[in-house]
This record gives sequence, C-alpha cells and structure tokens, in this order.
Amino acid sequence: EKPLSEHIPLLELFGSPDSSSWNQRYSSKEYDWKILTDDDKDGVDEQREFVSQAMQTKDFALMEGPPGSGKTTTIIELIMQFTAEGKRVLLCSATHAAIDNVIERIKGRYKDVCDKEIVPVRISRFEKPVKENVRPYLLKNICNKYREDIYKKLSKTKTLTPSQKLFKDSIRVENINIERGTKYEPDSIDQLILDSANLVAGTMI
Repeated sequence: EKPLSEHIPLLELFGSPDSSSWNQRYSSKEYDWKILTDDDKDGVDEQREFVSQAMQTKDFALMEGPPGSGKTTTIIELIMQFTAEGKRVLLCSATHAAIDNVIERIKGRYKDVCDKEIVPVRISRFEKPVKENVRPYLLKNICNKYREDIYKKLSKTKTLTPSQKLFKDSIRVENINIERGTKYEPDSIDQLILDSANLVAGTMI
C-alpha cells in the first residue's frame, strides 16, 4: 500500500526540492585513474568528482552535459573502476549509437588501457543497427568465432575422448544450422561467454 523503501529516493528526486534532504556523504577517496589521467585537461576535475560520487552512491547518480563535454569518457572511467573492483557492469541506453560509442572507444582509442580489464559483450537481436566495428562483439558473433576455433582445434586432434567427440559433433550440427539460416538459439557456450563478460551492453529494447 505504499512505495518500497528503495523507491523513496526516486520519488524525492521528482518532488519539491524543499520537501526533503539527501543524507549521503562522499569521502575524498583516492582513485587510481585509468582514463582521466590528464590533470591539465579542462573539466577533468568535474569528471573525476562524478566518478567518485557514482562509485560511492547508495542508489543512483545523474550526469548531464551537452555533446562533446566528456560524458562517454567519464562512463568508460566508471566502467574501469567497477571492473577493477571485480564487479560486472550492465550498460544500457535508449539508442544503439550511445552504446556503440562506448564499446568503440574501449576497443579503439582506449584499447591499450582497457583491453586487459574489460571483456565486453554487445546484445542486439539484429546486426544492422549496430556499428560495423562493434559487430564482432555481438554475443552471436563471439560465440560463432569460439565454435569455429574449437572445432578447428578438435579436428586437428587425432585421438578424441568420447566427450570431445560429442562436443565436436554438437558444434558441427550448430554450424550447419547457422549456415542454413536456422533461427539462432542461445546454448551453453553463449551462457559461458555471457557469464565471463564484465561489460554487457545493449538498448532497453
């Protein structure tokens, strides 16, 4: 008959600014900055402040800014900080472009920094809306590549155990289904890859 306790901050956010106060405190915690490393760059202090608050908040943190103000860079720093703590991140947006911009930079401009830390998987029912250079990270494409690599390796092995043979045969059947254009059905390989990813990204749709 009343809002849940975790909904109260959200209701307060959209209520009268004088109706209640936020009782969160943020410590001046030091972070090992991975992306926001340039002390002289304009706006870096504000970006760092947001990341610090977002890491410490009990519920949610809101960031606002016009195009080119550094929101995507700040998001990538936030992802890096979370993954450094061993956490997994779900990245959502209303548009494919916003999601793809983050992955594109993680695997492009910031590849040297992010590659060892971030394992991204892009979720989308269709390939077409996804940027071409982000498509290799679609769950379906990652799984197909792993299946292909495993099948090649097993095919080169002269003596297979019964379980290896069964695995090879199941991959072969799956590959035939893919070639025939059979409806794509996630399987155990998909689940393993999805579970090992620490950044899963997609639109709310």
